[in-house]
Amino acid sequence: MDPEVVATIYNEQLSSQNLAFEAQGSASFDSYMLSDDELYSKEAVSSHRLLTVDNHLFVPTQMNVRAMITSSDVIHS
Repeated sequence: MDPEVVATIYNEQLSSQNLAFEAQGSASFDSYMLSDDELYSKEAVSSHRLLTVDNHLFVPTQMNVRAMITSSDVIHS
């Protein structure tokens, strides 16, 4: 199956996630993990330490999506 949407996620160790989202058009944005101060001082959607980011990637449903994940460091499972 050919994907209708391709999401490319590039990660640098604990600092940022550069997300490129390609569909009919294309968009890219940076998503950074919230620091502990930011996490507990603002009304965050989630309070999961080291998992909560400032910009979320929402994946469409009912579409074929290819997620390409890469990193400049080691990727731990």
